Amino acid sequence: MGVRQYAGTHCFSVGTDIAFDSESEASSAIEAEDLEAWIAALGAWHKELKRDPLEAQARLNRQIPLTLRHGILLRSQLRCVLPDWCEFEVELGDLSLSDLEGVLTAYPPEPQAQMTLKRYLEYCRVAYEANPQTFSRDGIQFQTGLSGRQYYRRYADGRDGGLLQLPEDSAEAFAEWYKSKAHAGCHPWEIYRGGNSTHIDLAVSSTHGAGWQVLLHALSSTRLAETCRIAYALHLAKLSVEITDRESYLDRLREEDWVGIVPEGLGLRYSWHNFPKELKVADTIYLSWLLEEKKPAQRATLRRQLRHAIQWLPLRYTTAIRRTV
Repeated sequence: MGVRQYAGTHCFSVGTDIAFDSESEASSAIEAEDLEAWIAALGAWHKELKRDPLEAQARLNRQIPLTLRHGILLRSQLRCVLPDWCEFEVELGDLSLSDLEGVLTAYPPEPQAQMTLKRYLEYCRVAYEANPQTFSRDGIQFQTGLSGRQYYRRYADGRDGGLLQLPEDSAEAFAEWYKSKAHAGCHPWEIYRGGNSTHIDLAVSSTHGAGWQVLLHALSSTRLAETCRIAYALHLAKLSVEITDRESYLDRLREEDWVGIVPEGLGLRYSWHNFPKELKVADTIYLSWLLEEKKPAQRATLRRQLRHAIQWLPLRYTTAIRRTV
């Protein structure tokens, strides 16, 4: 439980964190005049909890709306209700799951003995040409046949930390640059621009003297199809790459992963962090999405089904109680 000030408003929350992506999201915050009523209600709850903890918890479980709970639901079950959500098969186009399974289930490649800028830019060339539709905008078609350096200059993040200044054929220069940390704070590996969680990295990593590994990373489902096409294209080009989220991608493509249900009002951005790591939640939604555009009778039936189909995360009320003592 906490109180924080945001945009001139004191916000009162029963969560451990209070965060708003924009000023408009703070409009539902508790105003100062409501704070006294909240404190009185919490005092009454605390007395009831001390008197009969089990009954208090049972009543809490009954009374807290499902829209204010964290839960998980299998993607395959979610798709029964939201068939148009995250249609990976549509985004992948002609690239099928069977095409990708061989790539995503392969053992991690052996480290490469040397790495040069020229070799890295060849990886980049293949990665860019795997997704021409990503770079075709405003009637301007993606130009094929360019070099990796030309593509990188056009489409990478731009903060390369001196990468493009290296001599292309020198493994020694690449190793020296890498070990010097000259690229610290820069984004030399961000080949597809995006936000903190919505870009695509093609990173080179040293394996402690055993060689070099090229890593393809993009956890966000918004970049899944593009990343899969890059992985497949690199496979066809016989350029070995480690796909860091391969298991998560497979689970999502097979609809075998857990999708997180988050409380209404909690931002979806980075909300997968609210779930235990072992659940491997990558995508989250609001419960209301499952009930939208349903007739009243359908909504009531579906709500009853979801109450039992969704695995609801336990409510950690005891920690909050200790804080109030």
